[in-house]
Amino acid sequence: MDVNNTPYFLLRGRNELRHGSRRLAWTTDREALTLAKNQSLRLPASDPAAGLLAWKNSTPLAIDRFNQLGRLSGAGTAVEFNSGLGFLPLQDGELKPVAALAGTFRDLALGGDGRLALPWSDGANQHGLKVFHLARRWQTDCALPAEPRRASVDVDNRVWCVSATRLMLCAGEPLPLPYTAEPSRFEPVSLNPHELGCVFGQALPAGLEALAVCADGERVYVLCHDGAGRQTVLARSRSERGDARLVRYDCAPDVPFAVDLAVAGPGRLAALAPKQTGDAKFARRDCPVLELALDTATGQPVARLVRERYPLLSLQVPRFVSSADGQLRYQADADPDFSGIDPRPRELHALRRPEYLCDADVLLDHVQDSGQPGTLWHRMYLDACIPVGC
Repeated sequence: MDVNNTPYFLLRGRNELRHGSRRLAWTTDREALTLAKNQSLRLPASDPAAGLLAWKNSTPLAIDRFNQLGRLSGAGTAVEFNSGLGFLPLQDGELKPVAALAGTFRDLALGGDGRLALPWSDGANQHGLKVFHLARRWQTDCALPAEPRRASVDVDNRVWCVSATRLMLCAGEPLPLPYTAEPSRFEPVSLNPHELGCVFGQALPAGLEALAVCADGERVYVLCHDGAGRQTVLARSRSERGDARLVRYDCAPDVPFAVDLAVAGPGRLAALAPKQTGDAKFARRDCPVLELALDTATGQPVARLVRERYPLLSLQVPRFVSSADGQLRYQADADPDFSGIDPRPRELHALRRPEYLCDADVLLDHVQDSGQPGTLWHRMYLDACIPVGC
C-alpha cells in the first residue's frame, strides 16, 4: 500500500525480474537488468580424450590468506607448504607430519575457516579424508565409503567429496582441548559427539562419472561426463539430507570439454578446459564460464556459456587453485625470476570490454496477479539508466 491506500507491486530483484531469455542478464554489481554481454569468445576446441588425460595428470595447489602455497609431495603421501623458504613438510601442533594414513592423497582443498581437506585412498579397500586446520594446527581423519577423487570445503566448514559415482558429505572436528577419561567418574557415552565423519553418500545418476566438485553459499555442483564426450553439471542444495534432489544441467554443445569446476561469482561457474593441442601461441586462451538456466525452447535445464571473456595469461596445469579468500585462481606458468618451475597462482577476472547485444524483448517468469477479480491496473513506472543514442 502507498500513502493513498493503493496496492502496488515492486519489481527490483533478481527473482522478481527472472526470465528465460539470453538477451538480458541480471548484473549483480549494478543490481539491475541489462542487455547481455556479447563478446567473441576464444575457447579451445573440445577434446574429451586429451581432457581426461590432462585431468588424470593434473596436480592440486592451494594458497592461504598469507599467500603461502601448499601442494602435495612428489609421492602424494604428504603435504608441503612454502612460506618463502621453499616447500617444507607440513606439521601439526605436535610436530606430526600431515600424511595419508594409507595410499596417497587425491586432492588438496582449502576453505571454511582455514581447513585443508585431503581425501586419500590406497586404490583398493581403504579410503578416507584427512582434515587439517591451518590456524589451530590439529588434524583428524575419517573413513569414506568410496574412493575419492576431488573435495571442496564449504562456508560451514563441511567437506564435499566425490568419487567416480558418488557424492559424499563429511562434517565434524576434534574436541577443542585434549580430554582423558577416568574410570573413577561418570564419562559421556561419546567423548566427542561431533567428530569428523561421513554424513551420507549419495549416488550420482547412472551413466555419469564425476570429475570435479565445488560449492557456493546455497548449492553444491558436480561436473560429470558420460564417457562419450558429453558433460553435465549436477546441482543440489547444501542440505545434510542424503536424498536431496540432484538437478541435471546438460552442457550446451558449444561448451568445450572441461576438467575442473569453480564458482566464478553469483550464478556463474568457471569450467576450466585444457589448452588446445597445437596452440603454441595460446590464442584460444579464454576460460569457459557457465550459467545454469532453463532452455526456453525445450524447458529443460541447461548449462550454457556466458558471452563474456575470462582470459588466461597462461596455463601450466589445467586445475584451479584452492584459495582461502575465495578468489578464483588458476595455475599459470611460473615466473622464472621468482619460483622457478613451480606453477604460479594467477587471479581469473572478466575482461572489462563493453560489447552488448543491441536489443532484447523478453517475458518475465513471474505472473503479475493482483489476486482480486476486476482489478483496474493504473500505471507502471520504469526506473532505468538509458545511454545516449538508445
